[in-house]
Amino acid sequence: MEVVGDDVPRLRPRVRLAPILGGAAVAGAIAVGFVVIPAQSRPAPAAVAAPRERAVYVRPMPAPRADAYRAGGVPLRDAEAERILVELADASVREAPISLAAPASFLGPVAEAWGRLLAAWGAWTARELDDPDPETETELRAAVRAFDDALAAAGLGYFVEARIRGKRGDQKAFLRTFLVEEVTLLSADDRTYAIPSLRQIDHVSIRQGAMGLESPDLGAIVIVDAIARYALTEVLPALARDAAFNLGTKGWQVTRTGTRMGKLAGEVVRRELLAALGADAAAAQTIAERLARRGALVAGWRVVMRKGGLYLPADELARVADKVAPAEHAEVLAIEDELERLEAPRILAALEALVAASVRRHELAHVVDRARTPPLPYPGLLEDVAGPDLEVGTSRVFRARGELVGYLSQLIDDPITPHLTLWGAATAAFSTDGSAEASAGTVILQGLAKQLDVDVEQRPDEDRRLYLTRLAEPLAGLDGPQLRRFALALWLELYDVPHVPVSDG
Repeated sequence: MEVVGDDVPRLRPRVRLAPILGGAAVAGAIAVGFVVIPAQSRPAPAAVAAPRERAVYVRPMPAPRADAYRAGGVPLRDAEAERILVELADASVREAPISLAAPASFLGPVAEAWGRLLAAWGAWTARELDDPDPETETELRAAVRAFDDALAAAGLGYFVEARIRGKRGDQKAFLRTFLVEEVTLLSADDRTYAIPSLRQIDHVSIRQGAMGLESPDLGAIVIVDAIARYALTEVLPALARDAAFNLGTKGWQVTRTGTRMGKLAGEVVRRELLAALGADAAAAQTIAERLARRGALVAGWRVVMRKGGLYLPADELARVADKVAPAEHAEVLAIEDELERLEAPRILAALEALVAASVRRHELAHVVDRARTPPLPYPGLLEDVAGPDLEVGTSRVFRARGELVGYLSQLIDDPITPHLTLWGAATAAFSTDGSAEASAGTVILQGLAKQLDVDVEQRPDEDRRLYLTRLAEPLAGLDGPQLRRFALALWLELYDVPHVPVSDG
């Protein structure tokens, strides 16, 4: 899954934050789940009820344990270590030497790895820009990885990442610090893998677009910040009656074909997710509809408001109370109250958990794929879409190969939300960015449609999105088990080797 976002690091303002979705215990309670607590409440007009901060939901989690990376669960926390690791990332934005004393919890190998990390960072900042030594970059990456390994071995729930941007001779680096909220165990190929769920806790303003990542340095990880945004902005809205699931670009979504396809995808994704939510299905649908109504009201207000998350910022609602229609302001406050009564944060957390479970399978599929000897063949269908295999590890073709394996494995292995995976891949295909994900999504639509006896040849005069629509429409008629069976058959057609299943535990 591709990383997107701003590549220029900056520090975010240090404001006091109140978690709406459960703080450290809830996957994704960041970026979309925090509101600023005002130092002093602004008085609302007497005729309008004062907005108020909303209750915090904390997902039940087991007690932290030192062996979480081996047995699963929540790793250990340490307030001093957390503070120093946040300072490390924040200071790295300036690309200057960093001097920070090791916290008391950094013992033995962790202390040694900490010293190596600081030394490697110092060497990086002292490098000659016009005559860079590639070993400096190699050692920085190795030192960060060794430090993360030492933290995991000690059972401490923190993770540091080194980001290096630009071409050699004009490179910038910075560090990021994450809290490991939990470690989930998955099995594949007779092995057990520990997949950490990471939440950014520093103040570096790089937004993580990918919901999961995999590399030889990182292993497989999921990013709960991005999962939270996706669940709130794409998944939850699709639960409203007759709502669309967004496909492609915003401009295409409002076309006649885009609207029809969005509604079709929304219907099957909604059916799948409501079944997964069980007893919470009716409440979830009502929440989605109330959020849609709130969005329509606020969009018509001629005021500028700071973005919130599930709830709107209370201080912002107070600030605009005398600037908008009183009846509409009162309706928005009533919606906020209803969201709280319906336990919207808890239900949103359940959606985040469904998304995270599927993303973990995708990322572990990359790990399994990377370890294959010999590697999987390059499918002809993908070559037709992405171009010839140039044997370049950083090329779009190389990434498209990986994403096809990831998405197709995710479809096969997800017993609960395979349609969410399918239409998520279709979203990339319907876009125009030419990304690795778009190539993989196109091949999946072609391969599945072919099994339904759809003519998958694109006519010379056929618009690309109309062509993809013709492929995708019949797939909406498949139920989850059928979709997974067809995905497995496509795997065998493309690769002619058995699929390695990924399962819990």
